[in-house]
Amino acid sequence: PFGIQGKAGGIVLLVHGTSGSPQGTWANGPYVQLLPNAGPGFDVCWVALPNAGLGDAQATAEYVAYNIKSLAAKSKTGKVGLVSHSQGGLNVQWALDFWPAYRPLVSAFVGIAPDFHGTGEGGLACLAENITLGGCQSSIIQQTIGSHFLGALLTKGNQALVPTTSIFTTYDEVIQPEINPVTSQLNGATNVRVQDYCGAGYLVEHTQIPYASYPYYLAVNALTNKARANPAAVPSSLCAWAQSAALLTLFRNGIGLLGEDLTAV
Repeated sequence: PFGIQGKAGGIVLLVHGTSGSPQGTWANGPYVQLLPNAGPGFDVCWVALPNAGLGDAQATAEYVAYNIKSLAAKSKTGKVGLVSHSQGGLNVQWALDFWPAYRPLVSAFVGIAPDFHGTGEGGLACLAENITLGGCQSSIIQQTIGSHFLGALLTKGNQALVPTTSIFTTYDEVIQPEINPVTSQLNGATNVRVQDYCGAGYLVEHTQIPYASYPYYLAVNALTNKARANPAAVPSSLCAWAQSAALLTLFRNGIGLLGEDLTAV
């Protein structure tokens, strides 16, 4: 959104989720408003997925793969950092799985509320769409636990293919289950349930987590170090939005407080 300026940290590509848009997911949040000037500085780009991510996720992942290759060539570091929300994580993982030549072009991948193993809510979502639309959107079917799409992905993609951090919340009302088994967990990744570090009072859910404080600081850690995030280097004091006036303002302006406990640590 601000162009490519050759910042030292390289390019970070933001990938939105199902029924979303780059503007709706990222424009008013910290990954656009704060990340460009965090750490060494980053050039932040985003991709608008076709049909708002509701079409065939295999085709959607091609847009991610194309942008990895294209943006790496323009990045100061020769590589791209990736930050995704929801289905965006599946799109990234599919691209890395089926275009293995692009893996060396990725410095770090941070998935926010990714459904690597699908969601148990897919069946209910499809039932509602069958009633209202006369059929279920392709990506909803593909994200449902047990789908053929997930079977193909998890044959070899059930593991981190680049330095990967998965960040998720117990209170996610869209991506479930997040408690034993954890659908967002990926072998070989740094898997972070935010309540394990911020306490049970950290009441962040699916649409709020792209604005949340602790996940943002974990992402900055991973992107700066070109590695998996190190939670030990991100103190729990950063769980509180009040630690950053900028984050608090973005959260209020972006989606409203919605009963959020802003002082949880």
